[in-house]
Amino acid sequence: MAKASNAETVFVLCVGTPFTAGAERRADAGIFAVELVGNEPTLKDHWYASEDPNVVVPQGSLVSFDEHTVGFSGNAESNHDEFWILDFSTRSGQLLYEAEESFVLGQGSFSQGTQLLFVPHTKLGLLRYKREDSGELSALPTINVSPSRKLPPREIRILSLND
Repeated sequence: MAKASNAETVFVLCVGTPFTAGAERRADAGIFAVELVGNEPTLKDHWYASEDPNVVVPQGSLVSFDEHTVGFSGNAESNHDEFWILDFSTRSGQLLYEAEESFVLGQGSFSQGTQLLFVPHTKLGLLRYKREDSGELSALPTINVSPSRKLPPREIRILSLND
């Protein structure tokens, strides 16, 4: 689950039926935008992976950019990690990063204050992107957070983004 900056929209990830093939999981996997009005949650929008067979089936944690844009990771059919950006307003996905292997991407974080996206990578460190005024993401140099030993992505966390 990821909360949008306006605090009224929450994105919820449904990974589909675990331990099934990608094509089977694709039918059930999706991302749901839930609007919080008072204490009442209402389904605002939804996107199923079956809507676009070119977009990876989401299985990693969600990163919210705003009330209609969310990022996520997944493992492609060719067995490597990918990080995607999904725009609910256009119903389109954009491949942001494609790794050469599996289980190398961790939970990403986005700072509204600095407009920086951080995605942990086991071998490279932190992948960094700057969100421009247009909404496009520009790659910045990576930060090697573990030069003496390579940490698995689950061990790399953004402690505070100070927004």
